[in-house]
Amino acid sequence: MDASKSQLPTRRHPAWYVLAGGLVAGTLDITYAWAFWAVEAGVSVQRIFQSVAAGLLGETSFEGGWATAALGLALHYFTATTMSFVYYMVASRVALLRRRGSEEFESLERICLRIEPGAPAFVAEGRIGDDVI
Repeated sequence: MDASKSQLPTRRHPAWYVLAGGLVAGTLDITYAWAFWAVEAGVSVQRIFQSVAAGLLGETSFEGGWATAALGLALHYFTATTMSFVYYMVASRVALLRRRGSEEFESLERICLRIEPGAPAFVAEGRIGDDVI
């Protein structure tokens, strides 16, 4: 076999990962919202999407029918994809976020605790360790 034609894994464009992340996160999030609000309060899917559009349109979003529900769905996926993009941009500069393995989630949890208002004193004072920053 010619070494120049060896099968190396191809790397996809970063936009693919950002879009896939937004699609997965958005779908999981909206699925949870459907399941929770349908069971808890009997809220319709249309109303859930309209409540997302209310962030942009205010109370008038509930008068727009399926048009504002569609806008809410688009805004929901736009937000999820934007969050995916921001994570990608930060991860491309912070090695900690590129690590793979079980410590990845523990380290991410430490970072989130550190910036969370009301975090424990040892977290807020930065006594977790230099590897977190």
